[in-house]
Amino acid sequence: MIRLNSLCSTCQVMLAFVSCFTEIHAAISVRVKIDVKSEINRLNENFVGFTLDSSLLRHHWENLDVRSKSVQTLAKGLSPCFVRVGGTGSDFLIFKNGKSISSSSRAANGSLGYGIDLSNEVDYTKHLTNFTMTGEFFDSLYSFVQSVSWNMTFDLNVLLREKEWWDPENAIQLMRYVAKKNYRVSGWELGNEPNAFYHILGYRINADQLADDYKRLYQILHDIFPQFNSSLILGPSVTKLCKENSIAYFTNFLQSGGGKIVTAATFHHYYFSAKTATEQMFLDPEVLDSLIEEVQLAVTITRKWAPYTQVWLGETSSASGGGAKGLSDTYIAGFMWLDKLGVAAKYGIDVVLRQSFYSGHYSLLDHNDCSPNPDYWLTLLYKNLVGRTVLNVTSSDASGQLRVYAHCTNIKRMQYKPGSVTIYLMNLHRKEAVNVEFLNFLSETVDFYLLQPVPSTNVKSKFIGLNGKTLLLQNNELPPLLPRKQQGKIILPSLTYGFIVIPNANATICY
Repeated sequence: MIRLNSLCSTCQVMLAFVSCFTEIHAAISVRVKIDVKSEINRLNENFVGFTLDSSLLRHHWENLDVRSKSVQTLAKGLSPCFVRVGGTGSDFLIFKNGKSISSSSRAANGSLGYGIDLSNEVDYTKHLTNFTMTGEFFDSLYSFVQSVSWNMTFDLNVLLREKEWWDPENAIQLMRYVAKKNYRVSGWELGNEPNAFYHILGYRINADQLADDYKRLYQILHDIFPQFNSSLILGPSVTKLCKENSIAYFTNFLQSGGGKIVTAATFHHYYFSAKTATEQMFLDPEVLDSLIEEVQLAVTITRKWAPYTQVWLGETSSASGGGAKGLSDTYIAGFMWLDKLGVAAKYGIDVVLRQSFYSGHYSLLDHNDCSPNPDYWLTLLYKNLVGRTVLNVTSSDASGQLRVYAHCTNIKRMQYKPGSVTIYLMNLHRKEAVNVEFLNFLSETVDFYLLQPVPSTNVKSKFIGLNGKTLLLQNNELPPLLPRKQQGKIILPSLTYGFIVIPNANATICY
């Protein structure tokens, strides 16, 4: 079920009052200039995608009703996009063309007897067991993905092995089923965070061995299933690139031949563990900036060993371990998510897959009732307003407390005209508003999409407002996302974020 009730009128009044109150007080002044003559990057049209964790397959969707009109409305609002069906559970999933689901401590064919029983709070001390996904359940997965116009990539079990080699027999069974049904799978992946296997399982697959496994996957896709010739191949899906282990694994995989196989080199990223997360971490410029080095490193390594290969953030969110309850699922998480999209776009990431659409405290939908968390509405606005062409932004702010990014506007979804520019910005100051002056657009009338928590004093609210109106699903339909017209300086209240569209920017690069 979806929360359809609106908040009390008092909350609406508070939101509008605080917004106006902030605007009449002194603000920090920041001058911003946008280069509209050249692009610094051009994004994949499916730049923002999502994940469905393999744990959902083990637990029969948990509380996610994929036949629900409201769930389908929310999902379709984010299309087109890639959705990765994967995660830790993918390496314990056994496909069986039948109608029943079962678990076992050991897989067929003498392979590793490992698996994992995932829940909201992942506990790696639990006994690890394999589980079965039936053809019937895959049908329900594919039906949902198709109904909401998503492009699915599927993560295969790399722990099905004969000695040191990946055993593709079960993967072939799945692919044969998919081919017989004439289903379209956009991409395939082999394993999840293989550089961490030894830490979790006491079992090691070296990077060069994984590269050989990927070569076998490539041969299967091209020699046995020609209908999958155009499918993406994604990997190696290592953990965040801040430790020597993951950096070396990522590099060695590409260097050992994996770079010639994969369409996109993938790594995962979380800023910190849910166990250590604090409110301040979500607002710390140094924490946000830490992503830049990892993105630059991933792009540099990939360009060296696989120059024609894309770079994807194959799984990412705020806090690992299911997300931080009361933080990753509230308004404050939007600072981290919006800044991550800005950094990824600016520094060369082709696709960002958000963990997750559903399941865990970092999901876009609430785990209990599938109502949209604040990051859902933020993501929807991003997809509606932000186009593929990334523009360079310079700012007089030296504190890192004002984060500003700019793109050409997405003229397909919101009917803006060519030449329009979209800016998205965040004010991390706890008390001070920021008076933003766009030097090359001083006299232009702009569309301002200001996002604030509801009530506006609670950054850990589960509700978010757009220009003073709480965003809620109404009668299983998305509400109108309406801007307010404004001219001249923009005042961004403390601890808020939003989007600005300049319809008459006449940016040369945006035509």
